[in-house]
Amino acid sequence: MSKTWRDPRLIKQIEEQIEAAGFGCRPNERAHITLTEAEAAAVYALGSGMTEGQTFVVCDAGGGTTDVNALKVKSTTLMELEALSYTEGRAVGSTVIDFKVKKLLERRLKRVERHINGELEAVIDRVMRNSFLSHKCNFGAEGYNFPKYTLPVPELPPGMDDLDAGIEDSKIVITRYVHPKGDAQDRSAENNVAMNSKASSMIRSRRCRTSSTNS
Repeated sequence: MSKTWRDPRLIKQIEEQIEAAGFGCRPNERAHITLTEAEAAAVYALGSGMTEGQTFVVCDAGGGTTDVNALKVKSTTLMELEALSYTEGRAVGSTVIDFKVKKLLERRLKRVERHINGELEAVIDRVMRNSFLSHKCNFGAEGYNFPKYTLPVPELPPGMDDLDAGIEDSKIVITRYVHPKGDAQDRSAENNVAMNSKASSMIRSRRCRTSSTNS
């Protein structure tokens, strides 16, 4: 279940829907919602061949929030885990990214609105659908690590450049910024923009093989 499900009535309703679909109705079969998505992913990872002393990270990147948990296997027999670190409910989800990118486009394109052939809001919506979503869904994929990402704006005059608006050749440009420590981030000149390839809620468990002395 989602980490944000706090109301027992909601959980009960979901359980009833599960039973109505035919699950948990057979002898010795029960359907209960007791684990969050992150907890369920952790249990799955634990049962996939991990050994005591290993550590791993569970990341639940959803539509509205992102949860990250670092866990250490204490016992495979008792299915026991130790929480090393966690961050839950941070407002860094897919829909939040869409909202921030749209605001970025508004700020950029308002600087050149007099050159736009069309209504600003409609133009932004088209750029979001036709260009940004493609970058978002492919971001992080193999071979998609570019120094900059461009969002064409056909409603601008061909070949238009405006450095203040971050526009090159009639395209909005988002450059890939490398942190002094070496961590790459995506940011524009005005605002940090973290693209995410999670268009819908998903859970990933990534095994980090470390020795118990290094964890």
